Amino acid sequence: MTAGAYALGTGLHLTDGPEAAGRAPLVDGVHRPLLAADIALDGWTAPARVALVGCSSGADTAYADPTGLVAAFTARGAEHVTATRWTLPTDTGLEVIAGVTGIDAFARAVVAVDAAHEAADPVAALNAWQREQADAWERTGEAAFSPIVWAAFGTAWNDRGLPLEPLEVPG
Repeated sequence: MTAGAYALGTGLHLTDGPEAAGRAPLVDGVHRPLLAADIALDGWTAPARVALVGCSSGADTAYADPTGLVAAFTARGAEHVTATRWTLPTDTGLEVIAGVTGIDAFARAVVAVDAAHEAADPVAALNAWQREQADAWERTGEAAFSPIVWAAFGTAWNDRGLPLEPLEVPG
């Protein structure tokens, strides 16, 4: 993910080649990111549950116009969108900071978010996992349970689950 000059310019870096449609300029002539603007303005229909497990994927509030990826997916019909509020460290990064090996905090977070999205109530399931992580952090103080990973996740909930009509963009 990359931030743009504005929230709608936030981009997802998928495996799309240069022929992919979208508003973003090509990166190195070989890749076109998918922008929040592409999702929000082009009439997409989002799946009911979207997990954006990437660096600052939910940092829409960093902009004066909070219309980034989370808002784009909820506007297009997603009922639950889980994203991160800040950049996540890799497990290797946590290992370097903590001076230990075998930390799998990021991998466990990915599995927990996936499991939450499979649950009947994704918000409650994610919150239960976060509480377990908080308890483990408080009990052990181990870097594997650092809140820098588990506290980053939040889920937006669109109880209507209906996409908005595509916007007419002048020009």
